[in-house]
Amino acid sequence: QQIAAPVHVGNAANLGALAEARRGSARGFEHVVYIRTSHGVGAGLLLDGKIFHGRSGTAGEIGHTTIDDAGPVCRCGNRGCRERYFGAPGILRMLEGSHGHLSMANVLQRAREGDLGCRRVLEDAGSHLGISVANVCNLVDPEVVVVGGQLAEAGDIVLDPLRSVLSRRAIPSNAGPVPVVSGQLGTSAELHGALLLALEHVDVTARGAAS
Repeated sequence: QQIAAPVHVGNAANLGALAEARRGSARGFEHVVYIRTSHGVGAGLLLDGKIFHGRSGTAGEIGHTTIDDAGPVCRCGNRGCRERYFGAPGILRMLEGSHGHLSMANVLQRAREGDLGCRRVLEDAGSHLGISVANVCNLVDPEVVVVGGQLAEAGDIVLDPLRSVLSRRAIPSNAGPVPVVSGQLGTSAELHGALLLALEHVDVTARGAAS
């Protein structure tokens, strides 16, 4: 059965970026990089107040930038993508030998409680994310970087090494270093973004009908 209603689709990082820009940590900014770190790693780009999709909707896929061209095969078909190392599955693989089978929730909790191995893996993830974030900042020069998704729940364990790497690798600016903040909407940012996307199109449709 067909549904007689328009459908609008957005990927998780773009929806998170929209939500944080309208209702979260990036309110009031026109140029925003939103980093989503959960099962995978992606970025949503808000440029001039609008989500930048690129030619076919794949703009911001920093998880599929190559860091080892002889590395493991990624789900995208390439080798050595960043996501293979610092998405949630990659982080958990690094801890299997020392900690056994864990979930990301276990890793985050243990890191907050002072587990050195869990903290080290998360700090390393933050440092490597910092390299990707610096590359993006050098390309689009955002006003703020917002980190969301599950990994952001580690707070400064991840954000401090990310900020440190970003300060070294981003092009110096008279405006100072790009602020890096946690998302306010947590893992529900994508849901908020989906609702905002629908509401924006409803408003556009309504204005068109009224005219």
